[in-house]
Amino acid sequence: MYNKVKEFAREGLSIRQISRKTGMDRVTVRKFLRMTDEEFSAFLALQKRRLRKLQPYEQFVKDRVTDYPGLQCNSS
Repeated sequence: MYNKVKEFAREGLSIRQISRKTGMDRVTVRKFLRMTDEEFSAFLALQKRRLRKLQPYEQFVKDRVTDYPGLQCNSS
């Protein structure tokens, strides 16, 4: 997505237009435009090491999906 944002900016699109085309928040678009490639690489490395809130339950969910493959979720 970072590369797409940079590409749209090179084409002359405004932050608002890029936001609409990508579905990203304008603040995120602006942040990506201010980053260099090296800063973006560092950002990605931090994201990979970040703990996720649902990480402790990941194996539980995977096990349930495997145990009950025909189960469907009904949202009303």
